Amino acid sequence: MASLQIIDPEELEWQGGYRAPFCSARGDVRSGMAVPDGFSQFVLYADLGPGAEVGWTDHHGDEGVFVLEGEVEVAGTVIPAKGAAVIEAGAPASLRATTDARLLHLGSTVPGPQSESVIGPPANDHPTVHAFGPDGKAVDVYDDIHQAFYADSYCDGCRIALFRISGPGPYVAASHIHTVDELITVTEGALQVGPDTVGAVKTVAIPAERRYGFRTSGPWEFVNFRLDASWYTAAPGSVPIRERIGAGTETS
Repeated sequence: MASLQIIDPEELEWQGGYRAPFCSARGDVRSGMAVPDGFSQFVLYADLGPGAEVGWTDHHGDEGVFVLEGEVEVAGTVIPAKGAAVIEAGAPASLRATTDARLLHLGSTVPGPQSESVIGPPANDHPTVHAFGPDGKAVDVYDDIHQAFYADSYCDGCRIALFRISGPGPYVAASHIHTVDELITVTEGALQVGPDTVGAVKTVAIPAERRYGFRTSGPWEFVNFRLDASWYTAAPGSVPIRERIGAGTETS
């Protein structure tokens, strides 16, 4: 069974400039990037000074940028901390830091749209950029658990999922399976995943079909990123649930 990988930004090689594979930058920028073994997606952490800019041409895949600290402007919209931008594959874009800012940038290592998505290719004729505040495009709340979705794989123009999920206190997530690789970045508190403790701000890479659960001992929050639509299976033998905004009991 494929193992989990934990990425600690403090252990990465940080350099001047913006190290995402399909971006350029100018101004006061430094970053560190990792590509988990066996994954076709990257995670990048970056610090930007006021006025620093990051740019995309039309050569890139679906990408998401989550604002960990500070404030940036994308597509004419100011995005504060806990907000995010979704850059559809092939969409030219620019991001400018309006304050000191720390970013979490996640995306595909392969340019172009998800043409082989399990739910069919996106309608990518006119790729665009979406900018969201902390509540994203939609919020789901259940049992005191708060989810803010920036993308749920079912956007007309892209197939990534990018969402923030949090809870106010101790929580146990029973073991389960997702059908695609995922990158979970803890932004507050810590997750106990098997024998591993994943604290803030670290990323755990979880391979598709790997059964896992997690527990927390206090308030917690993480950001989840996937490149394609996923199905969730709880206990072995239970019916898979299609994961999307408001999925509820919708099944495959």
